[in-house]
Amino acid sequence: MAKLNELKAEELTAGLTVEQKKAILVDFQKTNKEDAEIIFKTDVVTTDIKKELLDLIEKNNAELSETIKSTGKTVDDIKAEILKRQPLEPSKTDASLTLGEYLKAMVQLDGNWDGKRTLSTESINKFTEMNKKTKMFVKAAGDGQEESDFSEGGAFLNPDISAELIKHAYESANLLSFCRQFTTMSNSLKIPALSDYDESGGYVAGAVIGYWMMEKDSYTPSKVTTDSYTIELSKFGALAYSSEEMLEDSPYNIETMIREDFSQAFAMGMDDAILNGMGGRVPEGILNSPALVSVAVESGQTTTDPIMAENVMNMWGHLPSVSQRRAIWIVNPDLLPYLPRMNLTNGLSGVPVFLPMNSLANQPYMTLYGRPIIICDCAQAKNTKGDIFLADLSEYAILTKSGSGIKFDTSMHVEFLYGQMAFRFRYRINGRGLWKTYKTPRRGTTYRTPFVTLDTRS
Repeated sequence: MAKLNELKAEELTAGLTVEQKKAILVDFQKTNKEDAEIIFKTDVVTTDIKKELLDLIEKNNAELSETIKSTGKTVDDIKAEILKRQPLEPSKTDASLTLGEYLKAMVQLDGNWDGKRTLSTESINKFTEMNKKTKMFVKAAGDGQEESDFSEGGAFLNPDISAELIKHAYESANLLSFCRQFTTMSNSLKIPALSDYDESGGYVAGAVIGYWMMEKDSYTPSKVTTDSYTIELSKFGALAYSSEEMLEDSPYNIETMIREDFSQAFAMGMDDAILNGMGGRVPEGILNSPALVSVAVESGQTTTDPIMAENVMNMWGHLPSVSQRRAIWIVNPDLLPYLPRMNLTNGLSGVPVFLPMNSLANQPYMTLYGRPIIICDCAQAKNTKGDIFLADLSEYAILTKSGSGIKFDTSMHVEFLYGQMAFRFRYRINGRGLWKTYKTPRRGTTYRTPFVTLDTRS
């Protein structure tokens, strides 16, 4: 029968009989490494055939383990036998022989094996090349056991597994905790508000105004104008699988690790949505809020000066007074090296505005105008609009399902045939800013808003 990679697509997909499948499995024993890689990468091989192939590999691995225990071959015997085989061309010898390939060499050369399965010439050549480079299997007569030799003591050694799992987690800014929280028993919430965005004519609360009056003057009525915001719940979800062997054999608690990793994924997803979301079934980020004010860059400012003291002062000027007690700075970490360079001109020199006394000898204040600087990877790239925000997130609404948090479910039934546990996460949540536009002040041209950023530098 032809090798698997020589079969046509229709032969692999059109209703194979049990006998044909068995024939393919037998033929798989004769295929080389390149054939196997092609098989498992192609989409024309059906899932059930791949599953049977994997099951057979696991069975053979178990048989190898048992046979290794009974083999009496020494490394020198194996080496002598292998060197008699025909080597491959140099291009087939770049990769070193893996431990699994070496163990298979030991077993297949042993008389206790079935004698029908032979080493591929690629494995023989790789074994030879590894021996030439490392001298790993050269032993002098009379030497005792040594840990570098698998067959003479090395098999008794097991590496220690660190109890600590190294993780490079996302540094969450946890912007969710700064936002105003709402809950709903339904799937949406309507929030009443005042339509209070233009005070240039002396009006407050939309259309409320007072007058100076003379005796017996007629009163002029005014009234509050109202508005509302509607937020509909959306769903943030994630899914992961883990094999039953992994759950049973791993030195780490896989379920705990998955929970922690997806908590980090949720934190990143929410930080990104609060800053950059497009709205609708996804939170409306402050970068896309109609109330956002983007401050113009300074004359002559380029990408070499991505942040200047003047930028910070102008951004602060747009913040309403009530927000000055609650706002935070949200900064892309790539801007951090430039914050200490900010200064105010004083004659022919500059006065640092970020560094404390003694310059770099002390830790920076990590505040601007007394408000904390929050480092967030989800802020836009350096020199682009959105790489730095000044935001009062108490004016950003987060809506969640009442009495519900992040739902975590597990199931063995979804991937039952493949022995995999499914882990599913979901959270009913959505968000948006509570300002529909920025506010025009009574006098002046500086708009007021809780959401401020800086224009793109070029």
